[in-house]
Amino acid sequence: MKTGKLLGFWFIAAGLLYFLIPLVFPICETTGKMIMRCFWSARAEMGVGAAVMFGGFFYLGSEDAQRRVGLCLMIGVLACLGAAIPLFLIGVCDHHDAPCRAGTLPAWVIASGFLLLSAWGKAWRLTRRDGLPGLEANHA
Repeated sequence: MKTGKLLGFWFIAAGLLYFLIPLVFPICETTGKMIMRCFWSARAEMGVGAAVMFGGFFYLGSEDAQRRVGLCLMIGVLACLGAAIPLFLIGVCDHHDAPCRAGTLPAWVIASGFLLLSAWGKAWRLTRRDGLPGLEANHA
């Protein structure tokens, strides 16, 4: 199996992982009318996971190297967003003993790191191997 197809399946699996992390690892329960921040982070991460999955499906269907570089860069940006949502943008609960901080937050950050490295690493490899027009370095 080609590495392009394998990476496309990895992107789909990583998107599914993003989607399933809030269902596997615990997030805090809502109490009455008070909804915790980790609940909204989980919803946003499910959206990021769906976008990464769609990027993986598009990656599987594309044969053009420029399009694959663009999809890898897009998935890398989504991985950065996936790490920024629980860390900076929405956040998780403030209690240090909260279950979302113990399991869910590290899972999101680790998944984001692996996805970012694989996506941007493949984009770099594609630009170096194929010498894509407009992306090569200017050497004087």
